[in-house]
Amino acid sequence: MPTGKASPKKKISPAAARVSRTPKAHPEKKEAKAAAKPSAKPSVKKGSGAATVKPPPKPSPKKNSKAAAAKPKPRSAPAKRVAVPAVASKPATPAAKSTVAKVKKPAAPAAPAVPKKIAAAPSSVVSSIVSTVVSVEVSVEVSAEAKLRDKKYAELFGVSLPKGRGVNLQGEPVKGDVTEIESWTIMQYPPRTGRLTWIYATHGLSTSRAKGKDKPTRIELAMHWRERGTQPISVLSEIANYILQSGHSLAPGDVFSESHGVHTGVTDVMLKHFIALSPEPFMPRALDLPGGAVMPLMLLGISDAELESATKVRPELADGKLVLMEALRSGGVFPVTDPRRQCLTRRRDFLRIWETAFRGIREQKK
Repeated sequence: MPTGKASPKKKISPAAARVSRTPKAHPEKKEAKAAAKPSAKPSVKKGSGAATVKPPPKPSPKKNSKAAAAKPKPRSAPAKRVAVPAVASKPATPAAKSTVAKVKKPAAPAAPAVPKKIAAAPSSVVSSIVSTVVSVEVSVEVSAEAKLRDKKYAELFGVSLPKGRGVNLQGEPVKGDVTEIESWTIMQYPPRTGRLTWIYATHGLSTSRAKGKDKPTRIELAMHWRERGTQPISVLSEIANYILQSGHSLAPGDVFSESHGVHTGVTDVMLKHFIALSPEPFMPRALDLPGGAVMPLMLLGISDAELESATKVRPELADGKLVLMEALRSGGVFPVTDPRRQCLTRRRDFLRIWETAFRGIREQKK
């Protein structure tokens, strides 16, 4: 039963009164109001002509601790869901690295290994291999022919000096055996029983190719000389080089002189010109070697007067060079080249020798 006395009213602080009046709103409405209204409401004094805006007082941590605890914290607006690509979830690479990644091209995949049996070699390698094989085969053939040629020379001329080796322009022995030389050389053979002269011969000229020719020369040159010296070496070397450079095919009756470009450096009267002759009777007309038949030719020094006599023969009657060759044989000049011999045209029996040679060549022509 009530006593009639009203219960005393409890004093409420202004902050608590404001909290109690604040209606509980739903989150969606509260978010809309928070977006529409400013976070702080300016206070306006009445009676004043202008509105004075005061910032809300900052609550002290000690005095307003209860109010801060009672006041609910405003909820932040939920972030809107944005569709993000899956790549964005990965950490972004630095700008420098990405730039390098764009410029740098990916390495090309390695080509699969080709089996050795299937892989084809480059044409240059194949051609070099073929040329090497051919050169080896040719060198073997040349070496075999050189050995047999040396044996043939030993049977015809005797043992060379030095044995099995050539000589240079100074007459000194060259290095290496004659069977190992790549080109050609000159060999010298001293006198022996039945021969009082020195023989100088090219060795390997038959397997050398002249300029512009596909086949080797297949000829060898030789000279009989009264004494040992360097003049025959110089003559053989000069004529052999002339044949290889000019491509001139040598035959019996051909004459070499300075007018043909052969400069032997010899000033003797009997060595102005050199004529090629078939070898003496004891020598074969051809040497049978593995590379084919080789024709040996003897060179003989002649004078200007002897060559002039050959040019005076009328071509329709006989070949003047053949007449000269026969006259040199019948006159006892062939096969020895002697710078100190007497010119055939100055001999008392020259006309007899020449007439006999002319008749013989003319009959052969008929």
